[in-house]
Order: sequence, then C-alpha cells, then structure tokens
Amino acid sequence: MRLAAGIVLTCILDAPLANAGGGLLGLDHELPLDQNGIWARSFQTSLEYGVVAMEVAATS
Repeated sequence: MRLAAGIVLTCILDAPLANAGGGLLGLDHELPLDQNGIWARSFQTSLEYGVVAMEVAATS
C-alpha cells in the first residue's frame, strides 16, 4: 500500500515538470504540415479503408 501511494505521489509531483514542447534532447517537436508522399491525405484514407476491410475479413 505504501509503495502504491509513493508511486502515485511521485507521479503527481513530477507532472508539472513534464515539458512536451522540448522533450528529451529536443526530440519532441512539431513538424511543418506536409501533404506530400506517404503523408498525403489519399494515402491516409486508403490505409483507413484497408484496415477496415481487413477487420471485416478477419471477423468473417
């Protein structure tokens, strides 16, 4: 019980220290919008439809 309370307390106290903008070594950063290559909307929708089709096929 004391271990669980200690873990919860640590998580609560460390939460304000989280830095989503900078991250570890600056790895967590926003990239500019890219609609070319694999990031194009047509590829995203094709992937979405393919996932749905595979799920339907797997349940049959």
